[in-house]
Amino acid sequence: MLLRFGAENYGSIRDYQEVLFSAAGIADADGPLIDRAVPGLAGTSFLSAIALFGPNAAGKSTLFSAISTLRSLAVHGHLPQGRLPYRPFALDPACAGAPTRLSVSFEHGSVRYEYEVSYDSSRVVEERLEAYPRGRAQLWFHREGGSVRSGSSVTVPKAALEILPDGALLLPLLANVAGGRSGEEFRKPYEWFRDRLACLDRSPRGSENIPFSGEIVDGAEGGEAQRRFIVDMVREADLGIEGVEVRRRRLSPDDAAAVAAALGSGAPLPAEVKSVYFRHSSPTGAADLKLSEESDGTVRVFDLSGYVAAALDAGSVLVVDEIDASLHPILVSTLVRCFQSREANPNGAQLLFTAHNSYLLSRGILRRDQVWFAEKDGGATRLYPLTDYEPRKGEALEQGYLAGRYGAVPVVPECFARVCGGK
Repeated sequence: MLLRFGAENYGSIRDYQEVLFSAAGIADADGPLIDRAVPGLAGTSFLSAIALFGPNAAGKSTLFSAISTLRSLAVHGHLPQGRLPYRPFALDPACAGAPTRLSVSFEHGSVRYEYEVSYDSSRVVEERLEAYPRGRAQLWFHREGGSVRSGSSVTVPKAALEILPDGALLLPLLANVAGGRSGEEFRKPYEWFRDRLACLDRSPRGSENIPFSGEIVDGAEGGEAQRRFIVDMVREADLGIEGVEVRRRRLSPDDAAAVAAALGSGAPLPAEVKSVYFRHSSPTGAADLKLSEESDGTVRVFDLSGYVAAALDAGSVLVVDEIDASLHPILVSTLVRCFQSREANPNGAQLLFTAHNSYLLSRGILRRDQVWFAEKDGGATRLYPLTDYEPRKGEALEQGYLAGRYGAVPVVPECFARVCGGK
């Protein structure tokens, strides 16, 4: 379960900004709350979903990128390209050489973890992991510069430190190299990043490359409940689809050359490729269409469905950038309600998403503490919750937001206003 995420000096985020999943003490409906005992946070309930609204270029996607970057670093040690993702705030010369800081707090296996990493273009400046198995902090390791200090609870093997590059993270190395009890303990927070945190951007996945949802349909991932969820979702979303299947075919020489170019030199080539097909029917006939032949809306529904199904099944965290891209507002509302329902979400899965469409603010789907905003202040992103404005219970949130009562609304360009008659 995600408790908190924060970032500093990352893209448009200059000063430290964070999003909190702890529920506020407000008299809203308690359906979306997760009442799980978290060490050191007794009496605190947590939110099953948070929506981040704001104008274009306010930094919503930057927050998504920061979370996705931390996940990639924590799983792989560095980005797949073998470098650190250093993108300091560009509008302040003082930030040019300062480190980026990414910080997260989460609960996994009844243990609360606090993990933070700071880095610049060439090295990890600081990395720290603390655990709260019984409510009190245990330092597991603190890496600063070239030295690593470990606590008394777990041991950092000296052999791991000898092979640790300056530009790679320590956590994934310990999780995969350390043996004995220490290795088991380090694998727990590592597995949360790898298995319990998924990040999905707004890019359509329509191609010959089979997406995650296709792997579930094919049986390579997930289980029967997840497959049923995906198939039912695309069939019932009024897309004219009767079924979904995955087909295999062996690589032709041309296919092999294209795949080799995409994977890069030295990468092993698969013996066959898998493609997703949708079965359409109408009173005048039927046809099977490849995923690449479907609309962006169909691709988006199919793409999201697998991640939603997996998150609900495992009780994991799903982060989605621009969840409303190519989707009707009612369908977006339905997806959010999946996480808000105790019946659909018995395992406490969480959803963090960015959006532009204010429809979700008008239907009582979100509690007041589930709404956050992003806006620029002096060129830098500022994140803040709706509760900072102390809105009344039952307040018309959509009207207030569109009227600019809570900030984070776009300024209509003057040329648009002149031509279109706007204000």
